[in-house]
Amino acid sequence: MMADVAPIVTALGALMSALAVVRHTRQNEETGRAELVGSAAVGRSAMLAAALVVAVGASVMLGILFATLLFANGLPLDGVLAAGATMAALGAVFGGVAAVTVQLAATARAASGLAISLLVTAYLLRGIGDLAGTPSVDGTTVTPAWPVWLSPFGWAEQVRPFAGPDWWPLAPAVVLFLIAVAVALVLAAGRDVGFGLIPASRGPASAARGLLSPLGLAWRQQRGLFAAWALGLAITSAVFGSLGQQVGAMAGNEQFRAILEQLTRGRGGDLADLFFGFAMGIIGLAASGYAVQALLELHTEEADGRLEPILGTAVSRLAWSGSHIACAVLGTSAILVIGGTSAGLVYGLVAADPGARLAELVPAALIQAPAVLVLAGIAVAAFGLLPTRAPAVSWAAVGAASFVTFFGDPLDLPDAVRNLSPFSHLPALPAEGISAGPILALLVISVALAGIGLVSFHFRDLAVHP
Repeated sequence: MMADVAPIVTALGALMSALAVVRHTRQNEETGRAELVGSAAVGRSAMLAAALVVAVGASVMLGILFATLLFANGLPLDGVLAAGATMAALGAVFGGVAAVTVQLAATARAASGLAISLLVTAYLLRGIGDLAGTPSVDGTTVTPAWPVWLSPFGWAEQVRPFAGPDWWPLAPAVVLFLIAVAVALVLAAGRDVGFGLIPASRGPASAARGLLSPLGLAWRQQRGLFAAWALGLAITSAVFGSLGQQVGAMAGNEQFRAILEQLTRGRGGDLADLFFGFAMGIIGLAASGYAVQALLELHTEEADGRLEPILGTAVSRLAWSGSHIACAVLGTSAILVIGGTSAGLVYGLVAADPGARLAELVPAALIQAPAVLVLAGIAVAAFGLLPTRAPAVSWAAVGAASFVTFFGDPLDLPDAVRNLSPFSHLPALPAEGISAGPILALLVISVALAGIGLVSFHFRDLAVHP
């Protein structure tokens, strides 16, 4: 089961590291803080070095925390250490990758997008390697094909923490990090502060008519983010779909069944149904990352000073914020449908029975939407009530929900704590049936949270961000 959970957790840690480097370098240049700091007695590379120290340090701390949780769950020490080191190494790698992208791109948004695209590409290569791999005779493992060696995620996979760990695949990660840092330092020495080595596009001479409406503008700002998350979750779902038939062949493995039942709170039923219930739960948690990031565009527009000119026109606060919320909600639903469809189609291809589980997995993915919308509602409420703290509050909610979902049962947390995660109240489709009560309750909570945020935003002054 760790083979399914660890790649997702590791990818989120790598994403955090990349965004942290962008936040403390390119974004500081855009806000003028880099020039102010640079006027003091500090070296030209001091800000980049500080950002890398923060990102690598945070990755190491995450690796230690992850290893501690695994060890507390009774897993062997050598595997726990390897899993923690893998998480720390990948976080450092993509921190180094982001250090290069901030030298190339002209804006923080472009630098983040380029770093995320490289991360998604690396994850795609790992997925392709697994899909093209050769299953073992008993169907429990896969010998991946050569594309995994082109990806840091593939190197991490080859460590195999809980199957007799091999440490040597981490060596290429260390080498890549050192190369990326060296390249970033060389590039940083050859460019001016506030500019990228790749010039920003001048854009079209006239704007599209869709940008005349708040909804069109919101979609324009979110479409790149949507495309990146949709591609990443489609790949992840395809990997889950490719494993479905192998899991179904393990019907006699009662230990594996017990683990799945513990993670999904499901009972009985087909083993593959339990597995897909768990897999779609992971897709739901990942989709909450997209929803929160999309809604934090509200915070970004206000913090960067672009909101005030918009509100100076005939656009109301409700129309502007509601447009971003609508795009985030529709985008979340679309991403979940894409994830379920991807898993169902790949399962059908592997099983030589197209559409075998498509009608089950699309609803299993879409049922995650009410829980995702609760976390989205927290992001909107934080934007309205605590505008300068909205990112920290929003991501903390996602992190807490992920922690409770993954580790609530293994750590035997009290039911009161586990019930704080909205995902704890969802049925493990397709292993269980749908109960309307919890779904409606989650939807009501999400609407209430969003309403609180919108009302608060309507009556407060625009925030002054540091």
